[in-house]
Amino acid sequence: GTGDLVMTDLRQTSAGLLVAREVEGRLFVRDQRGHLVVEVTKSPTQAIELGLEPGEYRVTLDRGGKVFALELRVAAGGRARIGGERFTEQVPEAVALRGGPEAVATVPLREYKRLPFNLSLLPTVSLAGEDSPRTIEQFSLNLVGQAARLEGAELGLGLNWILEDARWFQLATGANLVGGSFQGAQLAGGANVVKARVEGAQLAGGASWASRGVRGFQAAYGLAWTEALVGVQLAAVTRSTDAHGSQVGIVNVGGSIEGLQLGLVNVATGKVRGAQIGLVNVADDVEGAPIGIVSWVRKGMLHGQVWGSDTALSNLGLQIGSRHVYSLLSAGVTPSDGKARWQAGVGLGGHLPITESVWSSLDVSALAIGRGEDTEGQPALLRFRLSFGWQASDHLGLFGGPALNVYSSDKDDGKDLVLAGPSYAETRSGRHVRVWPGFFLGVRI
Repeated sequence: GTGDLVMTDLRQTSAGLLVAREVEGRLFVRDQRGHLVVEVTKSPTQAIELGLEPGEYRVTLDRGGKVFALELRVAAGGRARIGGERFTEQVPEAVALRGGPEAVATVPLREYKRLPFNLSLLPTVSLAGEDSPRTIEQFSLNLVGQAARLEGAELGLGLNWILEDARWFQLATGANLVGGSFQGAQLAGGANVVKARVEGAQLAGGASWASRGVRGFQAAYGLAWTEALVGVQLAAVTRSTDAHGSQVGIVNVGGSIEGLQLGLVNVATGKVRGAQIGLVNVADDVEGAPIGIVSWVRKGMLHGQVWGSDTALSNLGLQIGSRHVYSLLSAGVTPSDGKARWQAGVGLGGHLPITESVWSSLDVSALAIGRGEDTEGQPALLRFRLSFGWQASDHLGLFGGPALNVYSSDKDDGKDLVLAGPSYAETRSGRHVRVWPGFFLGVRI
């Protein structure tokens, strides 16, 4: 065919292949046996759909003398989609001619040699010999091994190196390197590197890397890195430009996140739809809950607070987080018996706008308490606050409300903290606990 002409009647097939508009060049679609099913020249002006029978296919694209390829499965009654980002560049090996000696070459194609078993010390010191760059392996034992493609299992002491696509299983004490896409499970003591997409699992002692995306599970003691994640990343450092699932690590870095980031430090340069849980959370925007000591959201909440309460005459606080979930860092002081009584701690809260200028919030803070430099006895205060506020202007708001205080110490019963009103006190095993209602009133800027 030429242009956007499709050589297959869609009415006589039960599956389809949609080729995205940006794909440009001459397309060749071959079935599992290598038979040419469809040949068409694709322009970038519009998408096209090819009618196919269900099964596995290899699609080759000739664009300006460069050859790209991918493998896919088309399900019965389904429609697979391919775009330019899914193709992997191939190394030209041979030329297939059509139409006799006057015809031009349609596309450079590899000629493969299937090898049920391979034993390799080095790429050229193996059963495949000099044919290793054109070999499709089914099972291989390697010190350093190389093949064009893998369709089975590969075990290596050093390096397993597949030039194009691989599927099913790779195990190496050193590293697994795949120049195309990978389907199945990769395990390495050192590193797994896939230059295209991974569908399955990558597990490594050092690093797991998939340049174009992971659908499944990617884990490493060191680094887990990919462009697009659908599944789970688990490593000391994880990175994904676009994540749908979970990133779990000491440091997690992502672009847009739909799911969970769980770690000591979580960073999302785009929008988070879900949760960030860590000591420090950073995001551009959040639809969900950033839970941590410091949660900074560029399009979220950042307010300073000054207030007085029944437990501390003067308090300073920083309210930081998303539109509806925030962290509260606070410190307060009260003169008492010649020594300043101080309290400081962190909290977590939820914010609920009632109208454009009226809001409410509920937070809980854990505070350490001391008198001067004396912190003996490990006194602590758990403070619950229910706030009602009025935003008088863009940079000034008034707030106040009731509080519930829970004091705990093995030194004193905290009676001097209660200004007035009832309280409940109990001592068990030398630990004093006191509970009483309180209040607070302040301004927010």
